[in-house]
Amino acid sequence: MKIVVTGASGNVGTALLRSPRNGPELIGIARRRPPRGREPYDRARWIECDIGDPAAASLLPRVFAGADVVVHLAWAVHPQRTDPPLTRTNVAGTANVLRAVTEAGVRQVVCASSVAAYTPAARWRRPTHQSQRPPTRAPAAAAGAGPRAAGSARGTGGAPDGEGGEPLE
Repeated sequence: MKIVVTGASGNVGTALLRSPRNGPELIGIARRRPPRGREPYDRARWIECDIGDPAAASLLPRVFAGADVVVHLAWAVHPQRTDPPLTRTNVAGTANVLRAVTEAGVRQVVCASSVAAYTPAARWRRPTHQSQRPPTRAPAAAAGAGPRAAGSARGTGGAPDGEGGEPLE
C-alpha cells in the first residue's frame, strides 16, 4: 500500500508516520524536509513541495501516481512572516491537491479540517456593551477560512463529516 501525506512534518502527520516499520510505503510532502536520520521522519520518502505554489500543479500528480490514498494534512494556521499566506496554502494548496488526486486517479482521500472552520453557535455569542453587536472573531479564527474554502472546493461546502459532498468514486 502506498500512502502520500501532505503536511507530513506537522503534528498530525508526524503521528501518522509512527506506523509500524513493516507498514505501508509512506511518502511525505512538506515545504521543508525534516532532518535526516530522525524518527519517525526516516520512515518516509520525502518530497519538498509548497502545495500552494503554482508549480505544485505539475509535481503533485506525479507524486500521487499509484497511491492508494492521499492524506491531506497541510494547513497554515499561524504562518510566520516568511511563510506563504493562509489563502495560498489552505485554499490554492488544497485545490492543487484535489486536482492532482483526480488527475492521478487516486480513489481515497482523507482531508483534515479544523474546529475553526465552523462559526460558533448563537448561544455562545454575547452582546458587547449595549450595542448588541455580535463579537468579532478571534484572530486565530482566520485558520477556519482555509478549511471552509477547502470544503467548498471538494463539494462539501465546509459541512462537517463531508455532508453534502459527492464521493470521489
